[in-house]
Amino acid sequence: MCGYLNELSKYDCVVDLNSIVDNESIFDLVFEWGNTPEGTVISVAFEELKEKNAVIADIESLAEMGIVVISDNEEKIFNKTIEYGYGEEKYLDLSRIYQLSRSREDGKVKTSKIPSIQISYGSSIIAAIQIAILQNIQSDELYFTVMQQMRAQIVGGSTYLLHHRKGGQVQTADSL
Repeated sequence: MCGYLNELSKYDCVVDLNSIVDNESIFDLVFEWGNTPEGTVISVAFEELKEKNAVIADIESLAEMGIVVISDNEEKIFNKTIEYGYGEEKYLDLSRIYQLSRSREDGKVKTSKIPSIQISYGSSIIAAIQIAILQNIQSDELYFTVMQQMRAQIVGGSTYLLHHRKGGQVQTADSL
């Protein structure tokens, strides 16, 4: 389920993360930056769970990986409630929003990941994702990939293609 880049060059999508093994499992959410420009920011909010956070990694470990954890009280990145599926309402945990930035300090940054997402057997959780393009877009098309990974094995994912018209505004968005 995806949206379009709006006038602020932001693109929203929602992905389902599913447990595919016979016990509670730990997954990573991996972002392949594709051809998005340096300075692009990805914000992620996970579905609100009853008794735990979706991401079990501590904030200090995430900071060492370049992930900033913020509260959405001031920035209003996401709505608390989103419609998902066939009119079902899901609630996002806005107390922990994970932000990753694309930088090219070493010229080779191609992927980033949010580690240690805990999903109970036979269940799924959603992740709302916003990608913000913070500089002029040089290409007619931008793409990025979102993958669910378990022990270095890809178990699901999608590539998103953003088409632009003159002036950097988005015309359409497709999931490949």
